[in-house]
Amino acid sequence: MAKKTGLSRKDFLRLLAAAAAAAGIYLLYPLVKALSPARTPEQDLSPIPTRAAPTATPTPAETSSPSETPTNPPTSSPPEKNPNLLTAEKIQFLADHPINHGRTEEKIVMMTYDEGNIPENVEKLLDIYKNHDGKCTFFMTGAGLEQSKGLLARMINEGHVVGSHSYDHINLAELTDDKITEQFNKWFDKFRSIIPDYQVNYFRAPSGSKNERVLKIASSFGLQHVHWNVSSGGLTADTIKYVFDEFQRYQNYYQAVGGAIVLSHTIRSYDISQADDIVTRWIDLGYQLITIDQGKMDSDTWKG
Repeated sequence: MAKKTGLSRKDFLRLLAAAAAAAGIYLLYPLVKALSPARTPEQDLSPIPTRAAPTATPTPAETSSPSETPTNPPTSSPPEKNPNLLTAEKIQFLADHPINHGRTEEKIVMMTYDEGNIPENVEKLLDIYKNHDGKCTFFMTGAGLEQSKGLLARMINEGHVVGSHSYDHINLAELTDDKITEQFNKWFDKFRSIIPDYQVNYFRAPSGSKNERVLKIASSFGLQHVHWNVSSGGLTADTIKYVFDEFQRYQNYYQAVGGAIVLSHTIRSYDISQADDIVTRWIDLGYQLITIDQGKMDSDTWKG
């Protein structure tokens, strides 16, 4: 019995299409369409896929606005560099609003301690503030972070604020932009290796030496500069007297009740040995010892 032969449906459709193309006519199109698989309504509504075009430069409408992405990203970005948290507007605000004093109409004072060196001194300060239920702010160098790394968690857990004092305690205003950025990168790398999740919001330039470049680069890390208006000296037995004499001058200058920011150091002996007396005097005068975060003016607070 002879073997049955024939064309498959696929071959038959191919022959029909070829014949139509060769004749230059489209009379066979209805037949081809009738024999083709039917498309579902969903398929008919779907766009016809096309080959992806080469990537083009986005138009201004397609690019993110400055309010959505930060500028001047550091080479080693801290968590503050999340663009959802640190916008170009916030960077500019922080650069334009260095903190020079707190709320002048309130009986508050902000004690600050630079460097963070000598962990025994830092621990003594923590004990004093804990005993008096007060808070303060520490501005740490790279050396301070290393020496007092075992106390950083306690500082934060007990409600104090930790800020940057540069990595090498160097005059930032004399550095190039790259070297300024390097100082903050190194500081954040060190800090994150000890405390990964704490958000650092403030810095103090060594000796207060800053300029617009320093402020702008620091603000790209989410940092706002904190100056001081009362200095303790910390080098003589007159330290406590010097603090309150300076505070009187501050009050006269600003016509202020409070809001002073006091500069002290963890490496100056009288700043440590007289710390309890200084804190006690503030409390006796009716002042509340708080952090920079708690005492800064409303106009220096980012609300975006």
